[in-house]
Amino acid sequence: MKPLAAILVCLVLVTLGAPAGSQQRPVIVRPEVPITTGSVPPAVGPESFGTTLLLRFWTAKGDAEVLAIELRCATPEFRAVLSRATDEGSDSFHVEGVIQPLRDRQVLIVFESAVASSGKGPDLSFASRGSAILREGAPKALVTAGDLSLNAQVTFDAEE
Repeated sequence: MKPLAAILVCLVLVTLGAPAGSQQRPVIVRPEVPITTGSVPPAVGPESFGTTLLLRFWTAKGDAEVLAIELRCATPEFRAVLSRATDEGSDSFHVEGVIQPLRDRQVLIVFESAVASSGKGPDLSFASRGSAILREGAPKALVTAGDLSLNAQVTFDAEE
């Protein structure tokens, strides 16, 4: 009887000591993330494309080219202001923006423009903000108002 009582006592102690279910708590893993304080050093300047782009803008009345300018850009930002006054009237355009090279010899340009023309016939002017994807060598009309339009074309310059 004593051995049976000892076995029963051990069984009761084991039963009371063994909790029901798993006693493991969930493991929370927190990665170590380094935190630095202070200021970020300013960029030295605009980053170069590694090549020069020839960005050509022109205004046209109908099929006739009125004003044209070709910009050589090695960095993303561009700006051009062009005007001409004659006895017959005056023409002007202002365009500025940013170039983002894409693949397959295309670029995305984001631009703001203002074009004005006065003289014989009705005076025309417009201001616009927009973006366009230009494929190398293919001209594209960026803005058109009546018979007045602002056009652009891009080519990659082969560095010599």
